Formats: sequence, structure tokens, C-alpha cells
Amino acid sequence: MLLKDEVLVVPTNIVNKTIELEQGFTPYNNRDIYDLWKNDRLYVPKEEVESSIVVDQLMPFIIAKNEFGECLTLVKKDKFYTDYGKEKSNKDKRSLGISKHIYKSEYAYQDQLFLAATDIIVKDIKLQNIIKAIRPKGFVKDFNERNCNHLGYVLALDCYKKDIPKIDEEYYESQWMSKNELIDKYGQFDVWSEFMIDYMVDNEL
Repeated sequence: MLLKDEVLVVPTNIVNKTIELEQGFTPYNNRDIYDLWKNDRLYVPKEEVESSIVVDQLMPFIIAKNEFGECLTLVKKDKFYTDYGKEKSNKDKRSLGISKHIYKSEYAYQDQLFLAATDIIVKDIKLQNIIKAIRPKGFVKDFNERNCNHLGYVLALDCYKKDIPKIDEEYYESQWMSKNELIDKYGQFDVWSEFMIDYMVDNEL
């Protein structure tokens, strides 16, 4: 990954004209989620966008469920931060979903959101031929975040099998957890995951 690579964003005023985002999770289970703002997206250098308050960084946030209704949870290991030079604001926090920035060097201009989502599924979760099992659920956003410029596309993935290959064990500790376990261990999760657990208390994902 180039240090000065560009990430996919959309102007915040465009987002606000389209949907009324709430603090936390905003349901939007429409297949056109991939096409929203298609003509308004642009790539901006990562170091510039991190301090911007006028654009949202678009990121798929995928929550995998098995045939028992359990969700895949992850904790990043120290090697993840060492090898990728990531900041450690969520260190030791568990995540309910897998997310990533969309870099120009990886996805250019062709269906970036869909390609990034399927890339996570095929490379990280190691599933094949599961496109129909991806269900758009909505958006997640933390208005208390510094600069408030990350916007997650929440996608639910029906894995059907609990014994899928382990997420890269060199970088992650993974565990399947039931809804009750998610609620019980709520304080162990990062902010986006807490928002999703809040929603799941009274709703099915």
C-alpha cells in the first residue's frame, strides 16, 4: 500500500441530502446501496482526508453469520499493528464486523464498494460463490468521532457453515458468538460494533 495512496470518499453534504443518518446504525436494506452517490464519489489522499470535515470515507462493514445465527467476532493481534503500522485506538477491542478503506490503488473506478466488500469475503473470510448471501442492512456512523468522517456500509453475510476456514490467525483471534454473548460482552467491542449490538437487541440482522 502506498503511503500517499488515495481513499474513496463522498462529500458529506451529498450524503446528508440523500439519507438521514442517525448516531449509530441507520437501517437501509436496499440493493441500490452500492450505487448511492456513484457520480459523486472521488479519491482523496489519505493524509488529507483524515483531517477533513467535508467528506465521508466510505468503508464496507461486513458482519458474517453462520447457520446457527452466531456472528463472527475478531480481535486484532499485535502483529497486525506492527506489520501494517496501524494506529491503536481500538487495540484489544473486539469487532463484530470486518471493515476496510477503499484505496484507489486496489479498486480504481469500477464498482468500488461491491468489489471491496467481496474482496473481504473471499480473501479474509475465505468464502467463494456467496454473492447472493450478502444482504445490505444500512449505514453506521459515529458522530462523536474526531472529524466524524468515516461512514460504514453495513452488509450481513450468511455463511451457512460454522466451520469456515479461520480468519488469518497470524493477525486475528476469531470467535463465533450468539446474540446473548454479544450483549453479555458488550463492553469488549469497538464503537461501530456496539452500535450494531444495540440494534440487534430488538432486531434480527
